[in-house]
Formats: sequence, structure tokens, C-alpha cells
Amino acid sequence: MRDVAYEAADAVTNAGATLRVTSDQGPSTAMLDPTTGRLTDNVKLSDAFIGDANADVVAAGDGVWVSSPDQAAVYKAP
Repeated sequence: MRDVAYEAADAVTNAGATLRVTSDQGPSTAMLDPTTGRLTDNVKLSDAFIGDANADVVAAGDGVWVSSPDQAAVYKAP
């Protein structure tokens, strides 16, 4: 078992050879290498904090989509 620190971690989705994780801080999203536990490519999608709802993430089509219920928005991660 491996623990990976990611402040305000929320959701995880499969994104090919890596995982995409989200954080309520922003929300933001980062790539997680499941073999090493290394986080890379952290992208802050907003300057807010999700206080009473969860940010969800899904890899679909040509992008990764992150929801922010508190902001009533869906972001496409670069």
C-alpha cells in the first residue's frame, strides 16, 4: 500500500498509463504515476476552494474534465 500526499485530494480517474487526480483546492488536477506514486503536471483550474461538495474527474475524448459544484462549472484540463 502506498500513500501519496495531495492536499484536499478528492477524485481519481484512469488516464491511460497514469491516473488523473483532483483536489478541492481550486479545484486543481495532477497526473499520478501509479508505479512510482509521483505527482506531476499539477494544474490549478480556479482560485476558489470547494467547501461543501466534491470535485469529480473523468478522462473522456481528448481531455480530462473536472467538475466544481460550488462554482457551478465544469473545467477541461489542459
